[in-house]
Amino acid sequence: MEKLKSSYAAVEEILRRYERSPKGWRVMMSRDRAGHRDVIVTHGTNVWLIKEHEINPFKSVGFAAKMKGVKEDDTPLPDFGLRPIPEDMLADGLEAEGDPSTFLRMLKEVLKQEPVSLSQAMGSTILQGPIMYSPKPLDLISRRSRELDVKLKNELERMLMRKYPQTIIPYM
Repeated sequence: MEKLKSSYAAVEEILRRYERSPKGWRVMMSRDRAGHRDVIVTHGTNVWLIKEHEINPFKSVGFAAKMKGVKEDDTPLPDFGLRPIPEDMLADGLEAEGDPSTFLRMLKEVLKQEPVSLSQAMGSTILQGPIMYSPKPLDLISRRSRELDVKLKNELERMLMRKYPQTIIPYM
């Protein structure tokens, strides 16, 4: 079975890998029945499952696991990534004063660009995404991922009960 680690450690690993290779990433999000945030990040045949709970608006805690050797997804989703917005396009967008057709045209143009690494995007106005939302993203992957989701949920709820019981036990 896959080894669990903190969601923070998983995000650090994902960011390091993204910096080296910013193309071919996909990100999906949802909430499970308990309200925990599920994030699925794919790159090639690697899939990270991240399950987090928001302790407050500034802090989330959670666990993650990486699955290797997962069949690559061939759905036609655009790659997730950081894409700089050219200054002239940004100026056009500001002049359009909220015109939806101008915004959609700009969005399509920016999404045609290849994602760049975080270090390449520094200092630019950037578009981050897209992040796809799916009510049941685990159904898109495998039975193995559903079993891992249960393990992540159990571990997260154990930690919440031990360290942050106020987040899951109703007040009296």
